[in-house]
Amino acid sequence: MGQYCYLFDASALVALLLKNPDGDVKIAKGKILKLLANGRKNENSLFFVPNICMAEVSSALAKIFLADGYTEQRENSYRQHVEFLLEWVSSKKRHVIQTYALKRSHLVDIEHIFIADRKLPGRKGNPLSGHDGIIIAMGRVLGRTYGNGNVIILTLDGRMADVCVHNRDFFPHAIDLARQEIPGA
Repeated sequence: MGQYCYLFDASALVALLLKNPDGDVKIAKGKILKLLANGRKNENSLFFVPNICMAEVSSALAKIFLADGYTEQRENSYRQHVEFLLEWVSSKKRHVIQTYALKRSHLVDIEHIFIADRKLPGRKGNPLSGHDGIIIAMGRVLGRTYGNGNVIILTLDGRMADVCVHNRDFFPHAIDLARQEIPGA
């Protein structure tokens, strides 16, 4: 078996960071914690987050903690969660998840991702976001190194997962953490 390479999108990281999530986010957090615990023991697991997702996570946390107006207590909660993010990603304390920098190679042929999104049968609503397209593209480039079948995007975005699932020959596997189990976890 090849090396599994997990690529976290912002929604998956937010799920990991929240202390008392509920519903789908709680389910996702449990799956992610199990994966990370097993991954630390397994040298065949790599964990990445696109560097563009770091700002997206910070913004999502701000919406969660500062949406009802500013108070010092809300700011402190927000800052604690951002520090928790940095512990997982860039601190010597844990440093489990590595950042993955956006490069020009990720943008080559990115239009295929947005065309694939529009071709999905029965699709209505908002199209795939630019960030989500970049994450799929980054996963596609990782697939060239680790094998497309060994790259798994972790998300709570059903649309992103559907685009990848319906185009497995071209895009990496994506797991909707609310609906699917994580391979290799």
